[in-house]
Amino acid sequence: MLDEGIILNDSSNFEQVQSLKKHGFDNIIYEIINGEFLRFIKQIGGNLCDYLELKHYIIITINYVIEIVTQWKPDIEVIKLDID
Repeated sequence: MLDEGIILNDSSNFEQVQSLKKHGFDNIIYEIINGEFLRFIKQIGGNLCDYLELKHYIIITINYVIEIVTQWKPDIEVIKLDID
């Protein structure tokens, strides 16, 4: 687990999110190409990251921006919560 808060302060990530905002966040999850967070992870992981062919995704919600670096494609299931 890595707190990406140190990466979200980077101006290039802010600009990427702002460019998505211009389009009204027409999706919830995006694949980021050449993102700063993945570059940061590659600095830590070195050649292992290239071997695993890691992908960088960002999930944008009303309250959160969640960055994910993984070797797998996302498998998302939306579950309706019963609230009494």
